[in-house]
Amino acid sequence: MRRLQKIIVLIFICGIMALSFGCGRQTGVTSPEQVAWLSFVGNTKGAVFVLDNGASVALSTSKKDDKWYEVAPGKHVILVMRNNKIVVKRTVLIGNQQTKEIRVP
Repeated sequence: MRRLQKIIVLIFICGIMALSFGCGRQTGVTSPEQVAWLSFVGNTKGAVFVLDNGASVALSTSKKDDKWYEVAPGKHVILVMRNNKIVVKRTVLIGNQQTKEIRVP
């Protein structure tokens, strides 16, 4: 009888431990923030870019300043203009967490 009591107590303690350790476990999938980037290379001096007919943004001309421009993932129309003339017009599809490089002549 004494042995049966020890087995029951042991099973009870193991059950309590399993429940307490199992409660802190997290399941599921974590995903990174939904963001993508544009990078412009080439002759960016005096150039601006327009994303999806929005406001124009002056491009960085410094070689030390590798400037990435944050955009939402998806399909975008990109215009690069210099002296009010379009030098690049491109439709791009950028995936999440990707960088799309645009060459400026």
